[in-house]
Amino acid sequence: MKYYLMRYNYAQGDRQNHISGLKKLNDTMPDYSVCSGKYVENWNPDITLVCDNKKENIVPDWLCDIDGWLVVSQRFVDTVKPFENGAIQYLPIKVDAIQPQMQGEKYYVANVITVLDVVDYEKSDWFPMGPNDEYRGLINYTLKKDEIKENHLFIIKDDVLSELVVVSEELKNAMVKAKLLGFGFIEVEVV
Repeated sequence: MKYYLMRYNYAQGDRQNHISGLKKLNDTMPDYSVCSGKYVENWNPDITLVCDNKKENIVPDWLCDIDGWLVVSQRFVDTVKPFENGAIQYLPIKVDAIQPQMQGEKYYVANVITVLDVVDYEKSDWFPMGPNDEYRGLINYTLKKDEIKENHLFIIKDDVLSELVVVSEELKNAMVKAKLLGFGFIEVEVV
């Protein structure tokens, strides 16, 4: 099976004027607490993502966010649920937007909590990072198929703060079929 890095589709967003989040209100969470692969215990359901674009825009299923949080629509949740097998903690977030088409829409921070040690460093391009080179910055990924097992969605252990989520071809195809807006996919090598 093929696997893909799921990326925010900036090109699609620029071309179609997607609505994005510009700031957060009532935010008491550390910036990376919902994209580090850890379950969040004390979520503040009053965190509000402000989207005050003045034009009539297309409402994406992935709201681009200033902190790199994966803010997704109910359509994303419904599409991904059969594949995620507990890989995501869905945290409700309020969206304050002037666009009438966003009124009543439900959004969540998708906190991916399945973290896999799947990188084949012998076949990947990376560079040492940190004061003592204790971290690895990954450039080109090669993943180990045996370590992925039956997971359709996960983040990479040594790259948890990169905001990159890996999805299976089957899940990618379901997202494309559902016409979810704001998502792009880059195939990664699997050996």
